[in-house]
Amino acid sequence: MVLDSVLDGGGGHDQVQRRRARAVPKHVMRDQGTACAPAGVNIDAEGGAMWTFRNLIALGLFLFGTTFLWMTAAMAGKTPPPTGTTWTLANVLAYAAVVGFTIAAWGVFKQYSWWETAAVVFGIVGLAAVVPFIVGQSKLDVGLGDLGVQINLWMHLLGSAAVIAIVLLPIAHDWVTRRV
Repeated sequence: MVLDSVLDGGGGHDQVQRRRARAVPKHVMRDQGTACAPAGVNIDAEGGAMWTFRNLIALGLFLFGTTFLWMTAAMAGKTPPPTGTTWTLANVLAYAAVVGFTIAAWGVFKQYSWWETAAVVFGIVGLAAVVPFIVGQSKLDVGLGDLGVQINLWMHLLGSAAVIAIVLLPIAHDWVTRRV
């Protein structure tokens, strides 16, 4: 309360509430001072939509990108982490995928037109990151027989392929872009 009055120049809580009410998008109706929205859309304290389909797609791309950290040498299950050209390449491609999917997620969130290009490019980078991971992991004692390694491998192959398919296949692309 005190912070609100300081931020609005001392005008008081009522002035802040009126300012917030004006900031509510036109599609959101007001009902007894509480924001109401279409089913499936949550409203935050300022009256904006938090869980839109676009935000969920952006969050999904970001979270999927962060899973590429599991393909780095630091997560190989060996202390100290394995070294060599194969693991260096796996690290570089994995980190590139993390950064790339973060960029694509930002593009979706901000509704930039280039998010599709970023998603395809870094989906391909994600697929490429699997190759040195397989080679490097097969040289370790654990090998490819561990269930965690197999889940990691298949999740990144199928996830990267799904991202590419969503952008390149017309049916999937139209289904997503009509909602984003």
